[in-house]
Amino acid sequence: MNFKERTRKLALLLGVVCSSGVVVAAQAKPAADHTKVSLDLGAVTVWLGMPQAEALTQLQSDGYQVLGSGELKIVRDGIHVIGTISFKDQRVVFASLSWLGEGIDVMDATLAALEKISSNGAKSCSVSHEPNSTPVMSFDQISIKCGERSVTLGQIKSSSSVLRETDGPVVTENIGHLP
Repeated sequence: MNFKERTRKLALLLGVVCSSGVVVAAQAKPAADHTKVSLDLGAVTVWLGMPQAEALTQLQSDGYQVLGSGELKIVRDGIHVIGTISFKDQRVVFASLSWLGEGIDVMDATLAALEKISSNGAKSCSVSHEPNSTPVMSFDQISIKCGERSVTLGQIKSSSSVLRETDGPVVTENIGHLP
C-alpha cells in the first residue's frame, strides 16, 4: 500500500468516526506526574504553566531556534520544524510536537502520537473535524482531544508557490490550547 492509499484510508476511518460523533475511550497507565501536563520538544521538556523565559532559555541553550514575534513561536532544530510553543501572560499555554519527518511513514507517526497521549493517562477523548481555509491555504484536520492533551491529523494544501513547501500531511501531539 503506497503513501497516498494509507493516508486516504486513515482519513476515511477518522472521517467515519468523526461524523458519527463517537467519544473514544482509551485505557492507559496513569501519568507519572499528575501535576504537570508536559511534552518533549526534542530534548527539552516543556509543561503547561512553565515560565516563558525558562522555556525559551532551555530550548535555545539546547541549540533549537525559536522563531516568531507573536505569542505562537516555531521551534526548529536548524533545518526542520519540530514543533510550536505558545505563551499567554508569560506562561506556556500550548505546545505541539511534529511526529513527521524525513522518511517517517504517516501511519507510523499517527500510531506513535496516539500511543503517546494514551500512555500519558488519557481516559476519554473526543474526535472532531476542524477544516480551516484562507485565500492561500487550506488545512483539513481531525483533532483527537483528551483533556489537555491532543493529537492533530491533517492535510495542508496551499495555492501559493511561496508556501508550497508546507503542503502535505500533519501529525502533531499537543498540550494545552491556542490562545
